[in-house]
Amino acid sequence: MQMLPSASAQLNKTYFLNEGRKFIATAEYSNAINILTLLIHNDTTLADAWFLRGVAKYNLNDLHGAKNDFTHAIHNNPVFSQAYLYRGITLGKQSKYHHAFADFDMAVDLRPYSADGYYSRGINYLLMQRHEKSIEDFSRVIQLQPKNVDAWISRGSARFYNTDTLGAISDFTRAIQLNTSYPESYGRRGRAYFEMKEYQLAIDDLNKAIALDSTSSINYYVRSLTNNKLKRLNKSLKDINRSIEISPNNALSIYNRALLHWKLGDNQSALNDFNRVANLNPENILVYYNRGILNYENDRFNKAIEDFSSALDIFPDFANALLARSSAYARLGDVYQSQKDKSLANNIAEKFSKRNSSPLTDTTSKFDELITFSSDFSTRQSIPFIDEFRNKSIDILPFYRVVVVPIEELMVFNQKNKSIDTLNHKLKNHNIGLTFLAGKTSINIDTVETTSNYLNTLLQGISFSSKNRYNQSVNTLKKSL
Repeated sequence: MQMLPSASAQLNKTYFLNEGRKFIATAEYSNAINILTLLIHNDTTLADAWFLRGVAKYNLNDLHGAKNDFTHAIHNNPVFSQAYLYRGITLGKQSKYHHAFADFDMAVDLRPYSADGYYSRGINYLLMQRHEKSIEDFSRVIQLQPKNVDAWISRGSARFYNTDTLGAISDFTRAIQLNTSYPESYGRRGRAYFEMKEYQLAIDDLNKAIALDSTSSINYYVRSLTNNKLKRLNKSLKDINRSIEISPNNALSIYNRALLHWKLGDNQSALNDFNRVANLNPENILVYYNRGILNYENDRFNKAIEDFSSALDIFPDFANALLARSSAYARLGDVYQSQKDKSLANNIAEKFSKRNSSPLTDTTSKFDELITFSSDFSTRQSIPFIDEFRNKSIDILPFYRVVVVPIEELMVFNQKNKSIDTLNHKLKNHNIGLTFLAGKTSINIDTVETTSNYLNTLLQGISFSSKNRYNQSVNTLKKSL
């Protein structure tokens, strides 16, 4: 580690600032923090020192420390546009999107002809699924910087989410024209073509993206999905293997590989992958169900019953799991349990047949298709367009719950569901809101009291559902109806 000069009353502030900048430029963030801390101890009014130390902390993923330093920089210089911008980015990385907007707005107001503020605010809008606002900001970036490839890519992503697929393809194509060697442009357009079922066009773009960058797991993943659609199972397996080599703990990839092994007749490899996913993501219904089917096919009926029971512990109304467990009990000669499960499954299927509330209650549903994408995918730039993997388990439950969250954690106030949006306006004064969430539980709302008996009963029903007390939930929600 480089020796740092000792601080003194005659400390050369310019020298220390420049050394801090050099360390940040060479990614020596700890050294930058050390030298800038000496400077700050000598003079707490230097906004640049606080800002640079915040940048170093941000790059070491000390988001709390970074935010505090940017706040100190703003306190010492209320028109420090870059400090507002970086604090907004830090808040966004902490998923505090509503708070981030104030900083991005300030950065834009202070520097209306700088693209950075519009771009970062556009990302924030995109993360909150406010796609039209996001498109406006990215369009402003493009006006200021017509050759900004990332702006074209990001606007294409926003347009794709806003169901403007032709506009998205046009933006991705423009990004390719501006830089024919940038793999992200081909990858994005390839993923868009996949969603449009233009599989050969998707393959062409993904091949190009992989040729330019062989380290991006998502491109192998999407090419695996595309080859699967084209019935090229061995090629699909080869790509998913490469994707897993790059992102070893991605549960979604491993789950899909298990299905591919199964389709190709390699039952032991499929079982091994299902076991891995169950360890990575123990609340995944589909893993237990499909592993149960695999055990059943190999005459391991007791193991199959354990798996179907695990799936039913997570979602008791999973009709197919009841039917499968019924068959396993029958193969073991347990007629009573077999008939009991079959009767329950038929009752559930009949009860939900007209409501179409969930594929798990439809006894005609199959669950052996590869899953395409998950909301947990994100890019290096935090753009939620089916992109770069993180090394964590991924929730792939195929149904959604309505849950209650604190208002500051409500990523999107407008859920594009008339009933939910109407209720959210009524709940706003209570600092809570309703949102769709896959497979997770809501906050404890047992103590929440509103002035409406209807809302109180509704919230109680949601609370029961989040605790898997489904019969009580159904009865309580009937009261609210």
